[in-house]
Amino acid sequence: MAPASVGPTVADSFIEELEAFSYGGKPTIVGSTRACLDDGRQAEVPTFVNEFWTSKQRAAHSLHEVSYRACFKPQLPRFFIDRLTRPGDRVYDPFMGRGTTVLEAALAGRRPLGCDVNPLSTILAGPRLDPPEVEDVAARLREIDLSRDVAIPEELTVFYHRDTLLEICALRAYLLERAARNQLDAVDRWIRMIAVNRLTGHSPGFFSVYTLPPNQAVSVGVQRKLNAERRQRPPRRDVRSLIVKKTRSLLTDCDEAARGTLRCVRDDAELLTARASATVHLGTGSVDLVVTSPPFLDVVDYAGDNWLRCWFCDID
Repeated sequence: MAPASVGPTVADSFIEELEAFSYGGKPTIVGSTRACLDDGRQAEVPTFVNEFWTSKQRAAHSLHEVSYRACFKPQLPRFFIDRLTRPGDRVYDPFMGRGTTVLEAALAGRRPLGCDVNPLSTILAGPRLDPPEVEDVAARLREIDLSRDVAIPEELTVFYHRDTLLEICALRAYLLERAARNQLDAVDRWIRMIAVNRLTGHSPGFFSVYTLPPNQAVSVGVQRKLNAERRQRPPRRDVRSLIVKKTRSLLTDCDEAARGTLRCVRDDAELLTARASATVHLGTGSVDLVVTSPPFLDVVDYAGDNWLRCWFCDID
């Protein structure tokens, strides 16, 4: 468990802390797990089992408030980052998801490293390591022609008012054109990240009519049935204003101190789209700490839940 750059004293004190840790009165269970080393030899790895949770849903930094299936609360990776690393150390999550670990590591002044097979992960995580100013986002949105004549997928009118869908498609076309010319800058990437996060949800803060929670998208058929059951029709939403509103919310805690910390580590950040087993270019011993949650492949349909987000970003 102890990272390579942390000396024996820190590691020993951490093990003692784990053994004594208690949440809700539950003692830590100390055991071992059999593991296979790189050279094929078997080893017994000390294992400590307990629970760590917080009921304070929004107690973490506001930059974390981006939804994704099966994500954990930022307080969990921070528990290990604070105790097992020093500023400048490299913290890795091989199943990055929305980027909870990499963002929390960056906010703590550690060098973030993340990997996920889903290309959406870098789209959601990267922009929050380099957040723009609200005024820059609003100015860029005013420059984008959201009334341009673009084709709209008729089936998506079960989610969106036609005029809202036209704006969404115009924004999508702008972002795809910029990406094709390799011209996406930090503001464009931020706008794309926010738009992806606002596509569907269950409140007026989203582009869509009422639908399931914002970390998944139901099928067109299911949404059609939901509209009939609730006797609802997609209302007109203002895409620009909703993106600016969510931007303000995400940047609530982003003061100059936080921005300064992010600036110090973001150039060393590395976010990969790959299988976790295919990152052979990462050198042995180059990571100081891993904090991750493996994917719930037998519970969560990541491709199905993200189909609308993938459409917006032109991901197959």
